[in-house]
Amino acid sequence: MTTIKNIAKPNSWIEPKELTDALGAFDTAPFSLVNRPWDIATTHYSLDDQPLMMDWSTFGRTWLYPPQGNPAKPYLEEMVAHGNGIVLLPSRTETQVFTDYVWQGADGVLFIKSRLTFHHADGTKASGQSGWGSALVAYGDDNVATLRDCDIQGCFIDLRISNHQLIHAA
Repeated sequence: MTTIKNIAKPNSWIEPKELTDALGAFDTAPFSLVNRPWDIATTHYSLDDQPLMMDWSTFGRTWLYPPQGNPAKPYLEEMVAHGNGIVLLPSRTETQVFTDYVWQGADGVLFIKSRLTFHHADGTKASGQSGWGSALVAYGDDNVATLRDCDIQGCFIDLRISNHQLIHAA
């Protein structure tokens, strides 16, 4: 019997509405819960829709809050190729996911100042903040401008013009 590793599971938390509202309208959210208490994009796809089998070039401006850890990789590969959207990730800069799809694939990143408070699937706010910091990652010039100019407090880095370099990146 073959063991399948790194299967994506729906996120058990929903991103804060005020966060996504501050980023403007999105056309598509390709990794979403089936029943959401509020919309983030015009079109939402869940795992049941098999978004990795879809043509992302039709998605327009895309919001992505991917599965955590290694299951995020194929979603981030699609976002890098698509080049038009914003991704919410844990700000774990030492991970392979961050190295490959942010430092080497993104156009801008906003490290959010405070830890986020997520919501349960029914929309009720969690009793406490997340256990880690978060980053918003931009793909495409318009999304870089959105992160730079939005009212979300944090540290913004325009990766298109920074002098960052990866040394001995695997």
